Amino acid sequence: MNYTRSRRAALCARSYMKSTDPVAEELRRYDEHLRDVCGLADETRRNRIRVARWFLREHFTGCAVEIATLRPDDVRRFLGHRLDVLRLLKPHSHLRRRTSRI
Repeated sequence: MNYTRSRRAALCARSYMKSTDPVAEELRRYDEHLRDVCGLADETRRNRIRVARWFLREHFTGCAVEIATLRPDDVRRFLGHRLDVLRLLKPHSHLRRRTSRI
């Protein structure tokens, strides 16, 4: 079972590597870094790459990826936007957790 999950994660990770667009190339390098330098498992890498893909596609749509041009505010804005989306999808989830403890 672990083999199947690991194989599926590896196949998913390779699917973006076949592309030649700048974001896919950056994600390929990031995946190599996460695997070779950080030693992260396939599933962990896949999750981190998914978030990085969202960020890079939002920030560098249609142009070359230049990591050096990113600022901390770019990341904060992206994360804030993602949190707002989650709040819209689950507007009262924080209330359910609090009331369940009472």
